Amino acid sequence: MKHSCQHLCEAFQAAMDVLAKPWNGLIIATLDEGALRFGEIGERLDAISDRMLSSRLKDLEALGLVVRRVLPGPPVRVEYELTDAGRGFSEVAQAISRWGAMLAESAARGGGRGGNAAAGGRGGNAAAGGRGGNAAVGGRGGNAAAGGRGSNAAAGGRGGNAAAGGLGRAATAGARAARKAPEARRPRARTA
Repeated sequence: MKHSCQHLCEAFQAAMDVLAKPWNGLIIATLDEGALRFGEIGERLDAISDRMLSSRLKDLEALGLVVRRVLPGPPVRVEYELTDAGRGFSEVAQAISRWGAMLAESAARGGGRGGNAAAGGRGGNAAAGGRGGNAAVGGRGGNAAAGGRGSNAAAGGRGGNAAAGGLGRAATAGARAARKAPEARRPRARTA
């Protein structure tokens, strides 16, 4: 979804449109390690489904951030690698990690438990340390920028989009087993 804000640079908005899609930041950060096959990317991003990974890789290829390379076989293999534009994300990922650390530090110094807590809250939209729907740092909500358990954690999170650290980036064998075992799954709590 493209948003237009007159006071923001178009280049900034274009970058945010890429990063706003779940998993894009993680996929780009993962490919920063070098060329990887589809299964290798999926192993590193434990919680992503094959269908979502395939869709995001196609999107990133269309944007010119990823190149898909078919290697002759047998067996025929497919690798994905960042383009020069895609490799430019490494500086962004480092900046996000630094910002996430600052937010986590800020959250550790204080925070409320209200509905829209800026730090440390349990409300619906917590900017840092919250358990709400949209937590910027340390949250358990749907969109956590750093340290969260939501689906879009930019740094240190357990969610789908953890740009640095957390289960979103490097899964453990136990987490993978728990995710695949239906009896081990916990029902999701509904947020109002």
